[in-house]
Amino acid sequence: MKLKSKMLAIMLTAVTLFSLSACGKKAISAEKYQKIMVDAGMTVEIGEDMQEGVKSYYLASDLTRLSYLEFYESEAAAKAQFDEAVKEMRSMEAEINATDDGVAAHFEVVVSEASDINKLTASMGSEEAGFGFDKVIIIQVDDMLLLVHSYAAVADGTKAVDELVDKLGY
Repeated sequence: MKLKSKMLAIMLTAVTLFSLSACGKKAISAEKYQKIMVDAGMTVEIGEDMQEGVKSYYLASDLTRLSYLEFYESEAAAKAQFDEAVKEMRSMEAEINATDDGVAAHFEVVVSEASDINKLTASMGSEEAGFGFDKVIIIQVDDMLLLVHSYAAVADGTKAVDELVDKLGY
């Protein structure tokens, strides 16, 4: 009986994961992004000086949070920018963690890549070491790149990043 229950649980988990992976994520629209950011109390600006390969970008910010939404000319260009961000964050992680202060700051980079969404999460902070807390999430879907960042004096302050990312649907 226990074996049947375990097998059923494994099958249900596998079916759920398969159906979720088949759903796929879509890039958020600029209009939805702006509405969510304004509703969150942030000021939104439409970018004017765009770097090469960027079709449009939006910047949202307040005193402790910052977010960028960029649309690239192609999915490959957005993926290349995501890969560059991963490379830079990994380099920063190694550099910071090579110092005593860095070890105390607990700098960590986590990357998950899938066929429909790529996500990088970098965080650091320590109350014991007297540091504040930083968290950044970078998401790439299709031709879109999204960055959400927050700095706070206490660990719970960076939950604002997770809350915004959830509201954006990622």
